[in-house]
Amino acid sequence: MIRFSVMAAAATLLAGCAETPDELDASLSPVFTSASIAPDGATLTLAQEENTIWAIAEDDQDEALDFHWTLDGETLTAEPVYMEEAHRQGSTLTLAPAPEYSGSELRCVVYDLDGNEATLSYWLEVP
Repeated sequence: MIRFSVMAAAATLLAGCAETPDELDASLSPVFTSASIAPDGATLTLAQEENTIWAIAEDDQDEALDFHWTLDGETLTAEPVYMEEAHRQGSTLTLAPAPEYSGSELRCVVYDLDGNEATLSYWLEVP
């Protein structure tokens, strides 16, 4: 069961310095899609023996994306996912329902090759 307490997330536009508009080389931050397990700020209930959590993102320039997961600031190991037909990339990880995870923040930050980033944060609950 997933409980949502949704906070709005927005992409940030980063533009390079250019002398004319024709030389403007802007790249948007990657954007997490609705294909992710839940919206930013949601509470995820870890009720299964193994809980698979995923984040899916798109990049406006179709660049390779690098996903970083942390649990209360500690780095977690995740697996990459690529959906070629949809030009989406993602990452999955599996968490057991450890009681000490209740109230913890699970965060996924995705970076593109230009250094732009987007962040998803979830709060964990263990019944």
